[in-house]
Amino acid sequence: MNKRMLGFAAGLTAALTLAVSVHADFAKSKDYTDGMFADVPQTEWYAASVKDAYEYGIMQGDSATTFSPNGTLTIAEGVTIAARIYENLNGKAIPDADGEWYTKYVNYAIANGFLQDGRYEDFERTIKRSEMAELLADVCGDLPAINTVESLPDVGEGSSYGKKVFKLYRAGILTGNDNFGTFAPDSKLLRSEISAMAVRIALADKRVQKSFDKTAVRTLSDAYYIIDMMGENGPTGLANGWDYDNRFDLFNTSGTYRSFIKDTSDEAFGSLIRKFKTERDGILHLELYFGAYSSDGAAYVAFEDANENKIVSITPKNGKWVLVGADEKATAIAVPANESTGYKLVWNVDLDKRTAHLVLNNTDCGTVNIKDGDISRLVLGSEKKGSGYVKLYNARLSKNYALSEHFIAEDTGDAPAMWNVTGNWKLTKTASERGYDLVSVKSETKAGETSTASRSFTPIAGKISFETMILLPEKTDGASVALTSGGEKAITFETRDGKIYVGDNMVNDFRANVWQNLHIEADTNAGTADIYVNGKKKATIEINDKSFDGITVSFAPKTDAVMWFDDVQICNIIDHDDYPSYPQVAESKDYNIGVNVCWLWRDQHSGEGWDSVSSFPEFEPYIGYYDEGLRETADWELKWLAEHGIDFMHACWYCPSSNIKEPIKKMRHSYYALHDGYMMAKYSDLVDFCIMWENNGQDCTSFEQFRDYIWNYWMEYYFSDPRYARLDNKAVLTVWNRSNFEKAFGGAEGARKAVEFMNEELKKIGYDGLILLASTQGANPEGTYSGLKELGYDATYGYHWGPNGYSAEHQINCNRTDLANSHAVGSHHIPTVSIGFNDVGRNHSRDPIITKEDHLKVCQEIKKELAEMNTGTWMDNTLIVSTTNEYSEGTYVLPTQNIGFDYLENIRLTFTDDTSDHSALDVRATADQIDRVTHLYPPHRSVIRWFQFEKSDTAEDESSLTGDNLVAVRSYDMSKATDAAKWKAGHGLASYEVKNGAIAGSSTASDYAVTAKDFEALNAADAPILHIRMKNSEKASFEIFFATAQESTMDSKKYKTAAITETGKFVDYYINMTTCAKWTGIITDFRIDPQTKPGSFEISLIEFMNFPTEDESNIPAVEVNGTKLSFTFKIKELDDGDYEVVGQRDEDRGFYSSLRLYHEWDRFTGKLTLKTVDEKTLVFTVGSDKVTVNGQEQSLGYTFTLRDGLPVFHMKKLCDLIGWKYTMKGKTIAVQAGTDEEYQMMISREPNKWDFAMDGEMEDWTLQNSSATVSGGLLHLKPTNGDPAIYHAVGFKATEYNRITVGVKYSEAVKTGAPQLFFTTAGSKNYSADKCVNGKYALDGKKEGDTVEVVFDMTSNTQYSGTITGIRFDPFGTKADVDIDYVYCTKADAAEVSKLLEVNDENQWIFADASDVLGWKSQNASELVLENGAAVAIGTNGDPAITHAVSFNANDYQVCVIGVRYRKGYENQNPQFFFVTKTSPNWEAAKGVTGKYEVPAFTNEGEIVEVSFNLVNCSKWTGDVATIRFDPFGAAEKFEVAYVRFYKLDGYVPEEAPKPEKVEQAKATKPTEAVITDVEKLPEGIEVTSESSGKLVITEDPADSAKKVFKVVCVKEGEQYTYLNVRMQFVAGKTYKVSYKLYPLKNKAGKDFSNTIIGGNFRYATTEIPAIKDHTFANKADRSTGDEWIEVNETVEVPADYTAMNDDCFQIWGKPAEGAGVEYLVKDISITLAD
Repeated sequence: MNKRMLGFAAGLTAALTLAVSVHADFAKSKDYTDGMFADVPQTEWYAASVKDAYEYGIMQGDSATTFSPNGTLTIAEGVTIAARIYENLNGKAIPDADGEWYTKYVNYAIANGFLQDGRYEDFERTIKRSEMAELLADVCGDLPAINTVESLPDVGEGSSYGKKVFKLYRAGILTGNDNFGTFAPDSKLLRSEISAMAVRIALADKRVQKSFDKTAVRTLSDAYYIIDMMGENGPTGLANGWDYDNRFDLFNTSGTYRSFIKDTSDEAFGSLIRKFKTERDGILHLELYFGAYSSDGAAYVAFEDANENKIVSITPKNGKWVLVGADEKATAIAVPANESTGYKLVWNVDLDKRTAHLVLNNTDCGTVNIKDGDISRLVLGSEKKGSGYVKLYNARLSKNYALSEHFIAEDTGDAPAMWNVTGNWKLTKTASERGYDLVSVKSETKAGETSTASRSFTPIAGKISFETMILLPEKTDGASVALTSGGEKAITFETRDGKIYVGDNMVNDFRANVWQNLHIEADTNAGTADIYVNGKKKATIEINDKSFDGITVSFAPKTDAVMWFDDVQICNIIDHDDYPSYPQVAESKDYNIGVNVCWLWRDQHSGEGWDSVSSFPEFEPYIGYYDEGLRETADWELKWLAEHGIDFMHACWYCPSSNIKEPIKKMRHSYYALHDGYMMAKYSDLVDFCIMWENNGQDCTSFEQFRDYIWNYWMEYYFSDPRYARLDNKAVLTVWNRSNFEKAFGGAEGARKAVEFMNEELKKIGYDGLILLASTQGANPEGTYSGLKELGYDATYGYHWGPNGYSAEHQINCNRTDLANSHAVGSHHIPTVSIGFNDVGRNHSRDPIITKEDHLKVCQEIKKELAEMNTGTWMDNTLIVSTTNEYSEGTYVLPTQNIGFDYLENIRLTFTDDTSDHSALDVRATADQIDRVTHLYPPHRSVIRWFQFEKSDTAEDESSLTGDNLVAVRSYDMSKATDAAKWKAGHGLASYEVKNGAIAGSSTASDYAVTAKDFEALNAADAPILHIRMKNSEKASFEIFFATAQESTMDSKKYKTAAITETGKFVDYYINMTTCAKWTGIITDFRIDPQTKPGSFEISLIEFMNFPTEDESNIPAVEVNGTKLSFTFKIKELDDGDYEVVGQRDEDRGFYSSLRLYHEWDRFTGKLTLKTVDEKTLVFTVGSDKVTVNGQEQSLGYTFTLRDGLPVFHMKKLCDLIGWKYTMKGKTIAVQAGTDEEYQMMISREPNKWDFAMDGEMEDWTLQNSSATVSGGLLHLKPTNGDPAIYHAVGFKATEYNRITVGVKYSEAVKTGAPQLFFTTAGSKNYSADKCVNGKYALDGKKEGDTVEVVFDMTSNTQYSGTITGIRFDPFGTKADVDIDYVYCTKADAAEVSKLLEVNDENQWIFADASDVLGWKSQNASELVLENGAAVAIGTNGDPAITHAVSFNANDYQVCVIGVRYRKGYENQNPQFFFVTKTSPNWEAAKGVTGKYEVPAFTNEGEIVEVSFNLVNCSKWTGDVATIRFDPFGAAEKFEVAYVRFYKLDGYVPEEAPKPEKVEQAKATKPTEAVITDVEKLPEGIEVTSESSGKLVITEDPADSAKKVFKVVCVKEGEQYTYLNVRMQFVAGKTYKVSYKLYPLKNKAGKDFSNTIIGGNFRYATTEIPAIKDHTFANKADRSTGDEWIEVNETVEVPADYTAMNDDCFQIWGKPAEGAGVEYLVKDISITLAD
């Protein structure tokens, strides 16, 4: 505690008058002699002020002989000075107060209005100049102006403190630091400076008259990021740091956080909120991508102050966005009322000038003045009026960049807004980094022409940092980037002779098609500029420029060429006196010490980030929740590492794409930490770096991809860096995933060649080769090392040692085993010391970490192991430390609250020559230092998390669990064939089998799994305990993954891990699943990763278990709106009849969302804020028995506390405070969280029935291609294109519901509609055509206003099995409104289920003899032959089929059953039955039914399995059927069909046969040849179309911008085929030459695809088969994203019995890939007769 006495006099003088505006002269009270203070030379500017301050009793020295002129003041001291001035000016004494020495001065300042309550949290930190100026200006009252001051370089009069600073300048109190009046508002205030200020306040004759030179130059303070979120999802469901306020979502009882707000009524409102440190000055720059639709005044985006007042915002008015501040400005950008549209917003808010400038969708929308106030929040929301929707995609908010441009815009092909462009510069999409920042600026410039893009900004001077990135696909001369001064080029990068130059300095012999990072660090005062390329300093040049004011990018190639640029930033660099000091390096001459690093703390949209750990005080770093993209952060880390002997950092590197096909601009996750932090840090030359390729994604699929995109990037940025880590002059590189490494290069041989390539390439630039490392988390057998050595790996190291890593013995054993086994085969293991694996932050699972003493023991053992090495190489002295900063995994050595420097000290004292006392070095950063590096994470943010120090008492400790005190809810006894058949091999297994009553497997990898097959839905509340009986070969850990109805993917949030305790015998493991927050709701899928080391395992029993049932009527409980809440800790009955409950965070239990509360938790102050539906604000404080309600304090009736990190409430009292009614139902508190109407609706709801009874409530239904409102008991669906739908996540067993009934209001569209019900399962999570049931509206007697039902018989689709995870209703495929009354999932009685009736007629085929094959034709397959009682053929491409012409009425049969001989994998196929009718002779998806082979457990190959097709619910199954077709699977393989049989359904009453329709007449009237070279001018008579799944657009040829081509776009969700049809006819008996060009793009979901079919087809009918059918060609599965233009040339024969039809066509068709339809370009189509 700082209790030093202030040097300021106790009183200014009693002679001062009471009038604030009158300042009497002081009387001298002491004599000052020159030299009295040894540290105040007479030559210093402040000497006279110090003398006056002393003589007039204003200030004293800090000793008899020293004054400390360069000493600083704390905020407490500054407030004290201001308070004493005010006391003397006003005669109001300062009363005493309890507390800190400064408490009375703070209280006095607040009471007298010159200090805002709550303004400062830390009074011990150093005060800034701007903060002291505010205090002095407020206490001095009116001061006469003696100077004219119009502007200052670094203070705007409009900033929050601007007027006060200008007041002191004009009064002569402040004089600035130079002739321009520079104030340096964020600098520390020195004692010398306050002496001058105080003297000038007290003595009017000492005030300074001064005129200032005018300048346009602006000096900005520290530049930093406040938000950097390039994707919307994070560990909470929202990106890190964001809050979700949707207390009006009545149905969100699970606490789900979403990235959007939807408000459907005038009463509701909601918001997505991102708080940050209060900003009072400077320039804020926001780049935001969001979606919205809204009525006027509803949706908004706003900057707000801490009190939620909007300072500047945009909102709809008259259907257009309006920019609103102190004034408002309408824009031309429309806001739809009911269809979400994407918007790219760029906002510059100048807090000094109090203005905001808006660019929206690349359109300059002008400037407004902003309202008074500071800015503390960015909010996207909807107001309490009208209805609106806002969706957050990404946001970047930075401060104090003179220019910050990332081109957050649409791929419009327009020039970028606010840039002065000549020639050809366009906004163009390029997938060069992860997330939504996918647009850069591209120029395609012709030889001899020049394209220029320039942008000016307010001039800045001093030390500046400038950066941009350029890409040249070829080594092209004539590209330049210039920083300008006075509009003239000052410092220019330019390409000459295939190299980059700055003046005469060649700064990079660059590689073509690799993004180049161009960087300048200039100092206009020193007249120098340092030039950097790709993070490396290349030159220092002299400059004469005094400021910089713009950037010019020019391209003047000598040949036609392309150039890109992006990411332009310029800012001032501020030197701070308290910057981390130069490290006292601890030398480790005898060792090479590396440390694993994983930079995940700037990535605000991953499952990592500070939200995962900020709740836990133990993980708080010594520099706070830092921005690792800052060089100051990097220098702190480098300082600590260098001071403890670390030689190199071994850093994770992530590719930006899972299948990279474009040049990399920025790697994923860690770019800013490595490139902006480490590479630009002052001390980076003290600790080297190398990279660890985290290739858990595929990343690349060929050597060429790796070489062109990954390797070339590494060479440019890393291997060419002198700081890259070398051992024996070999570059160190880890390839993380061995399996994916092999796959990338087509197998082991390809991988070996890739390693050879890397070695040779490195030798070319001065290395002696490569040291290739593999990661491990446990001891490995010799076989693993043999395999690694064969691939070219040199060694392994431990990334960590898993949950058992807290044990010194475990770590020592792992190192010893790996050393022995690796050396046995001539390989190596690098000894590794770790701390354990306490991943409570990431996976909600607490495990211990190693003690300081045991960690030291491991270090000493490694030292012994290395001493025994004698290879004469790097192997003898290299070790790895794990890990610097894996806080969420609980593996870290950088200093935090719980470990300090303990582990780093062990490293230093064991392995270095430095054994000095580090107590003065190993300290926490100061408050000022922490403040500078923590802008990127909201201050005081901490989500509510269970610490897990205390075990849940609702589920017993795992160590006490046995089969005796548990009851099995579901068992899988692997000795039973039926149970074993419910599990299958997952990823990574080398073998898998059922043997000796167990499922067993083995793997040479460290990541492998067994998964449940069609896992049946399980209520998590029914199964808190998992029991596994397992035998393992290795002592490692095993992992559990699962999915839920709400979250259908398995990931690290739905995960548990446990240590393997014994090997070689079966062990019973009981896992308390309730410690995982996501173990809630309906479990829909399940997986076990049996061992995290290579080896073998056997599992004989898996059980989901619960505790014996108690009489629930005697158990205290809480239910809200009819739903019982679950708690981590048991409810406690209190003497007053209330219940004590422990409220967990929404993500864990849904406590707050069920009660419809918005909550904010601040663990630093112990305050919990709850906001209610009726807009009350409740604030609870830990340790207090008071609660504030709307600012008014009242008694709480108990002391508010935490239990293991969780707030403790008295439930009834909480309901009273919120305003919710409650009643007692036995031992249950039944809470009514809503109005009477809402409550009755909620408690009367049946599971999986939705009747839309509450106005404005969508009941968690999500929309597809539509907008909707709910009113009058109806969901009013308004389509936005031709495929509207609603869908809902569910979680039930298929056996629970076999019918889904939907009621809609009668309309003309309903009369002709073809409704469909799609579903997803735990095993097939995408909506697709094979999981669809067609239905018919029951229209009989219905009229306008009536409800019309459609009943979907779900059993008609054989894939309707296992756990159903989602349902989707498509009312019809047209763009028409529909009112939906209800959706009910029901179960029909057994009596209602029809039986199959056999039919014996000519339409039954049992392939017993050759006659049964007659009439059957193969398609895309060899000719059908009869073999062993089956019709047999071999597919010639991926779509084989058999067809037969028939003649019967659809009413004759309702079911088709087909038997085939089983081959392995059929259980995963989706066979299809198609048909055409006489009146509709075209094959199409609507005339098809998808089925599933019914494969009993342990079916042998060759046995008959069946597939049943229920035809009744296919709306097209009507009229006279002409041809049938069976597609057995989608592969070019052999198939054997045993029979095809048709059945009737017992009791089925067919509809009245339709009246005969006129059969389509053949008209040979269309062209019989087509040549299309100009897509905008089609040949006469030729029409080019698509099918309903897609649309055709005309777009620019990527290879020739002057040419237009067809683009086939998919418009429907799911696995859709896409088509381009050239409507023409053919000539019978002729051969056609066909040619066209294809350019594969991506699928509808925006994902790359590989090896799918984009084939050709002639569609026509023949005399034999009078229905139009497909005749496909060029259908090899070899089309992939990135192939660019592919030319197809084929010949096609048209048979002599060809019959012309109106719908004949040539067709190009694309098979869906990655779960969605594929998109592609087509050009140069030619279909001509060969002769």
